[in-house]
Amino acid sequence: MGTYTPTFAELVGDENEFFASYHTRRTLLRRGAVAGDPREILSVADMDDIVHQEGMRPSLLRMLGQGTGVAGSSMTRRLELRREGKAIDDALAPDKVYAHFRAGKTLIHAGLNHTRPNLRRLCGILTEKFAAPAEAVAYLTPAGQQGARAHSDPSDVYVIQLEGTKHWQVWATPESRRLGVDRDYTLAELGKPLLDVSLRPGDVLYVPYGTPHVAAAEEQVSLHVTVVALARTWAQLLLPILEQVLDSHEEFWPAPYAGDDPATLAAAVKERVDALVQHLGNADLAAALDQRFADGRSYEGVAQGHFFAETAAADGIDEQTLVAGVPGASTVHEIDNGTAVVTVRGNKLTMPESVATALAGASTTRPFRAGDFLPDRGQDQSLANVKQLVRLGALHIAPAIAA
Repeated sequence: MGTYTPTFAELVGDENEFFASYHTRRTLLRRGAVAGDPREILSVADMDDIVHQEGMRPSLLRMLGQGTGVAGSSMTRRLELRREGKAIDDALAPDKVYAHFRAGKTLIHAGLNHTRPNLRRLCGILTEKFAAPAEAVAYLTPAGQQGARAHSDPSDVYVIQLEGTKHWQVWATPESRRLGVDRDYTLAELGKPLLDVSLRPGDVLYVPYGTPHVAAAEEQVSLHVTVVALARTWAQLLLPILEQVLDSHEEFWPAPYAGDDPATLAAAVKERVDALVQHLGNADLAAALDQRFADGRSYEGVAQGHFFAETAAADGIDEQTLVAGVPGASTVHEIDNGTAVVTVRGNKLTMPESVATALAGASTTRPFRAGDFLPDRGQDQSLANVKQLVRLGALHIAPAIAA
């Protein structure tokens, strides 16, 4: 299984230059951009393993050849499980996938960030960078074959060539285009491409949204992974702010009568527009944007939990181990006679008041030594409580702080 996660710098080079000259504007080709063996990201052998995961959701995979798609039952079969009467009706069928591949179809595996930890981390890097969801998609194409016809994508893509070579033609990015809109082209209407190159393993190609392109494998089987990265348009940033203002001010709540005189309606609309502009001028736009970006970075497809590993590691915690509270994981409900009722991850527990107080404080402080959790009770009591709270998910082991 691939374990290597490329950095953002490997994808784009100098970050300042990328955002000043290329991002959403121009195609960028970076030869040999990925360090080491690209197969450590994802390999053809990995794709064999993937199609033999019969229990995988078949909706993540499809096959495409010269623009003609294959999906659903033509790639699945009924899989009988060990227990009598139990079966998976739409289990992935490796023999069917291989048959379509032999016939020249490209295997496309979307959502790799949901199943491959290293690609989850890569998509996490881009999601953090752009405050919008990112997704990893693999394209495995037979030698000499082409999956999609000339087209443009509705979002930016970062192409990492992993095995074999693939011939790409990319045309100029249109000056006027809309994010989220894709379309097909004929080669005749596109004319001469701006870029006409073969991608080799380790090369990275950045293609802005709405940019026409087409690609075909050359003499070998080609595997590349595309990281699809969304970007926020002004409309997407502004609409939630408008909705919040409209929803929170009473003058926008009444429903106008559609049968009123058009001039009367127009005057009423003008009044509301003026009021809206005034409210927007008074809105905390920085806070609204912070919330929008926070929502974008919370995409579930890139978060990587380590609770099992941390639970297993709890036994190794000593007095010097740094731990920290998990924000939102615990709530103190009531304290009576030295005992507190606390909900931790949905489980209602009772614990000493001193432990509940220390836990509440831990969620708002920097990482601390496990032996200092209960300063008035001693290190042994602190350590025992910290281990239990880590197992419950209320605390987590924090990375060491550099001196």
